[in-house]
Amino acid sequence: VLVPQWSGKFLVEQYRLDFGTGSELEKYNGCYNKDGAWRFGIDRPVYYQQESDETKIKAKFAYCKKERKWYFFKGDDEDACNENQMLAYSSLSSSYDIERVFQDPWYLRGGAGLEVSSEFGGIGIGGGCGITKGDGKCNVDFNTADFEYDGGDCCAATCNQPICGLGVLKQAFETTLNADGDGYQNCLNPVMVDVKIILHEVKVESYKEPFLPYNMVNSSPPLLRFDCNGQNHLMINVEEEMENKTELIRVQDGAKCKV
Repeated sequence: VLVPQWSGKFLVEQYRLDFGTGSELEKYNGCYNKDGAWRFGIDRPVYYQQESDETKIKAKFAYCKKERKWYFFKGDDEDACNENQMLAYSSLSSSYDIERVFQDPWYLRGGAGLEVSSEFGGIGIGGGCGITKGDGKCNVDFNTADFEYDGGDCCAATCNQPICGLGVLKQAFETTLNADGDGYQNCLNPVMVDVKIILHEVKVESYKEPFLPYNMVNSSPPLLRFDCNGQNHLMINVEEEMENKTELIRVQDGAKCKV
């Protein structure tokens, strides 16, 4: 068994970690890649945080033989046993396989328990490594319970970034929009409830502006805005083709909404 382990046959090449939204280690969420370099005296791989546009931290996981634990640490020092740069550590382990290690409890530097979810295959790996939960953009591949519905990005009531829902709607009320709208049509969180809006009658009036030539009129479509608890859930230009059509909006149960 040891020969394949040393050769890397049983070792994970890449995995994704999530320390949770709001955790003190949240900025270390993302993918980690196995370093292919062999180091004298180190018989287990080192995993480095994959760089992205958001982070250049390069945190890493490595095994500390002296303590018989895997350490999560940052800094230039390659010594995993240097407690001055340690962020978290595993339970006692002799495993070569980092996937197996994440099945046991992890702890913060001060000894408090650490909740961490890990993924070793699927949509969160490979091309999905550049995707960040909770960034204000709804990534449909991460819009599942396992990923906390993309960290809340896909519903108005749970999205907390300035760009939430902006300019993402191409269609509303069964009509292709002439201008992109704001909204959350991919909200799947089951704690939300449905609100249906029906446009019974739509009139777009034209009017003459004093500064326009005599043969030109202004025809600005009316704006529809739907807010709940002070959070915008839908904002579009209303068009005549939307008459007698419906749009479903998902809101927090008990929310106070207005059009």
